[in-house]
Amino acid sequence: MEAEDLEGDSQEKLQNLLEPAFKEGYSLIYGTMHFYMVFKTIASIYERLRKAQQLITAKVDLDLSKSEIKEVIGAKTESEMATYRDEVIVERFKLFINALIGTLSQTPHKKLDPSNYEDIVRTLMGEQAYLLFVFDKLIMQVSQT
Repeated sequence: MEAEDLEGDSQEKLQNLLEPAFKEGYSLIYGTMHFYMVFKTIASIYERLRKAQQLITAKVDLDLSKSEIKEVIGAKTESEMATYRDEVIVERFKLFINALIGTLSQTPHKKLDPSNYEDIVRTLMGEQAYLLFVFDKLIMQVSQT
């Protein structure tokens, strides 16, 4: 009888341990350590790209809030301003991706210096750009392994 109680207790402990994994919003993935590392790296790259998008959007909103920029743009309605804002966000994100690719280029005449990359990222994203200064190194490490 004691063996059955111990077995029941271990089943209950196991069930309590796994309970959060079966609730809504949780996912349980089985795999090797290599699979985990690849998955974690992809998740890290995705999070940094998402952060870059957020920083670019915040910087564009800050830039467009200045009255002198509104005068230069000449947008009269809110819909024109929203359209212009969306176009600028897309263009700045493309510039960021091109700068990132430039740092990863193996061709000497196309390779972008890391300090130039940092300057471009700072210009595109503002004060919080330091969060993405080492993003090129993460991509380089992934491509080498």
